[in-house]
Amino acid sequence: MTSEPLTTALLESPFAPAEAAPEPAEAQESWGHLYEEAPGEPAFEEQAAPALSRLTRTFPPEALAELPDVLRAKPLVSAEVTVRTERILWMISGARANVGAEPGWGDRLLVDLPDLPKAGPSSTVHVLVVETVPFDVVEQDKLRAFHRFCQKAHPSKVPPFDAVSVGPWTLNRWLEEALELAPGSLAAAAGLSTQLTADQAATYKLVVYALLPRTVGAVVAPVDQRSLRGFPFAKATLTEEHERLIASLAREIVRSWYSRRIVTKIVAQGHTDPVGTRAYNLDLGRRRAQAVAARLKELVAQQAGRLPVGTVERIEYVIESYGEDRPFSTRLHTLNRRVEITVYRDYTPPPDPLVLDEVIVRVTPLLPTLTPEAAKRLSCVLEKIKQPGMDDRFATDTQVFLIKRDNEMPRAEEWSRVLSRLLHPDLFGPQVPEDRLTTNLRLLDEDIAGGIVKMSQIIAYASGAEWGLGLLALPKAFKQFNAWIIDRLKDQASIYSCYAEDFLE
Repeated sequence: MTSEPLTTALLESPFAPAEAAPEPAEAQESWGHLYEEAPGEPAFEEQAAPALSRLTRTFPPEALAELPDVLRAKPLVSAEVTVRTERILWMISGARANVGAEPGWGDRLLVDLPDLPKAGPSSTVHVLVVETVPFDVVEQDKLRAFHRFCQKAHPSKVPPFDAVSVGPWTLNRWLEEALELAPGSLAAAAGLSTQLTADQAATYKLVVYALLPRTVGAVVAPVDQRSLRGFPFAKATLTEEHERLIASLAREIVRSWYSRRIVTKIVAQGHTDPVGTRAYNLDLGRRRAQAVAARLKELVAQQAGRLPVGTVERIEYVIESYGEDRPFSTRLHTLNRRVEITVYRDYTPPPDPLVLDEVIVRVTPLLPTLTPEAAKRLSCVLEKIKQPGMDDRFATDTQVFLIKRDNEMPRAEEWSRVLSRLLHPDLFGPQVPEDRLTTNLRLLDEDIAGGIVKMSQIIAYASGAEWGLGLLALPKAFKQFNAWIIDRLKDQASIYSCYAEDFLE
């Protein structure tokens, strides 16, 4: 079970760091491969530009508090617009191409990036114009600060699939074209000229915050899942994209050994398209899985650094092949030529469990620091967990993903449990500071809700244009799980009943 929210990821800015305004030809050359117009599609200026549906000029104090004092940041306006998701793929692509970025949801897509709009055709974008001291737009601490600002300025009931990019004001016209906005609309909203001097432009920044729809979750693997797609036909050769994903996963594995959630087992499953005999494809799938596991093992060993000898060497690598038996797509065979990686973690045995009443007394005063919705749900959970015989089982988004993939309901010992979380000394012990307690409460709420959200995303995706069948297109175990969840939402003897108001229609 993951302890971090699945659906929140900070994506690094793809904007050019230069403050000088780019020539139109240079801007088109730099980004043309991401913004080529389809044959016959009218030019930007000839299209009906979407309106800036809402302008915000005042911002919550808790959002403003996230901006570092050193920036002297003054948000002027935030403009909201609904755009086609294909128009913001550059934000996700910029993060995926940066090998130094932390792995986010964009790194775990189960489909190729150009196919992402099929899961969510339109997205909401907030464009913030902010007056600030000059700074380099690729500084990670500044990006994270603006990301936190955006999340608090535009709160969501559940953690969204989002992307953040920061760029210079000199790209305002380029951004209008990228988002298909009317020329000069951003400058008019901010009360600025489109043609500022270089010194004037240096004091303004554009912050782009994109919120993708929940249905995108159907094509995003959980944190401990990776899918390496697009192997060459009849080959087990790793591509450049495979190398990038493996390197990112190797860093994550090494980092786990500095925590209680160490990676101890990695399962690589090889898959093929249906061309060829079954025996040949089983062998080809195995060779692909072996190639991925061998490269991952090599990079983990290289990056182990100061870790003692005998740590990462204990990781078990399991090779499996399903050949053509588990296709991901019935039409795009490049998606079937893949290797799926599942990471298993071991938890350091915790000290003796805590006393429930003491935990409740300690965390209850912290509930008002959460969102009102989360505080209400957790207050209900804390009341119910004290009742004898209360069903405290819940499924995380990872478990829901595995139910769909493996067509098996969790065994009794595999369910996540609220009581186990609350009585864990490392999470809610007396030595844990209040800010961390608040974070752990929020993560508990997100993990309980996350399984319901992931389930609805998968059903929504199966009901879309590609399938159009809803639950009928999903495995038997997933249908059982859907019925189980609905029953628990209605059952007052289940902690899920605390979430009925938000998720039961």
